Amino acid sequence: YEIQCVTGVQTCALPICVECCVSRLAHDDLKVQVSVIRVGDVTVGFAALDSVGWFHTDIERIRRRISKDVDLDLFIMGASHSHEGPDTVGQWGPGSGLPLATGRDPKFIQKIYDQTVAGVEEAIANLEPAVAYAGVIDDGVEGMAFNDSRTPFIVDDNIPVVRLMRKSDGTPIATMLSVANHAEAVWSENSYLTADYFHFARKYVRDGLEAAGDAPALDGLGGVTVMFAGAVGGLVYPRSFPARAYDGTEVTEMGFPKADAMGQRIAQAVLEGAKTGKLVEVAGDDLEFATKRYLTSIQKIGRASCRERV
Repeated sequence: YEIQCVTGVQTCALPICVECCVSRLAHDDLKVQVSVIRVGDVTVGFAALDSVGWFHTDIERIRRRISKDVDLDLFIMGASHSHEGPDTVGQWGPGSGLPLATGRDPKFIQKIYDQTVAGVEEAIANLEPAVAYAGVIDDGVEGMAFNDSRTPFIVDDNIPVVRLMRKSDGTPIATMLSVANHAEAVWSENSYLTADYFHFARKYVRDGLEAAGDAPALDGLGGVTVMFAGAVGGLVYPRSFPARAYDGTEVTEMGFPKADAMGQRIAQAVLEGAKTGKLVEVAGDDLEFATKRYLTSIQKIGRASCRERV
């Protein structure tokens, strides 16, 4: 049985195929975006990873790799659940029906470990007094391409935002936010590595939006944009519902134009929220952090295989 891997370059006959489902093409960089907050004597690191998933054991390995000389109390890491990157979970390896080998590439996993550790240590080394602003943008889901594939139709339209700015001169350090929608706007025929709409949302939150039609230009927030996935459930995703770009154009068809429009719409909500005072200053004494470990079962449902192509 023959399968053409998603690269469109290699054709292999099972069970000989040892390389599959990772494109050699890239639309944009896959990233680990890092920010660190210290309140009093408690230091918390945040890392947002462009990947389909990330195990607790991987996070523990990163924690152990961070230098003992670095003052870090808590480390929180999450994956965007992007469907458009290498397999970081292992269940999409080569094979049809069932994978014959793990899809995790050790070199790629090691790259994530190394870059995350370097980012956390660099951020801690460059800590400086900051002012925090926070709020929840809850303007609804119009133009956001939120679709719930199962009844009842329930989506989380809240976009929690934390903005960190230097106390000395008010220049930006980082913006943290969370959006509860699957990162799969470019859909299944895409053969490019990409962070999906996360790439565009981060870009526009950082750089701003140009004037479009009657819509005025919106200044970007600058700094690093650390964007997490919210409650995507089973299954909140962007198919069928339109995304509205900043110029008012609605895009329904899946692909990069839709991912771009989603990024613009998310950035518009965040930038307008910051401009209109929806992000309010948070006193240092009001910032608290807590963690809790718990066990949960994991059950695989459905098929895991290379995409079959004719």
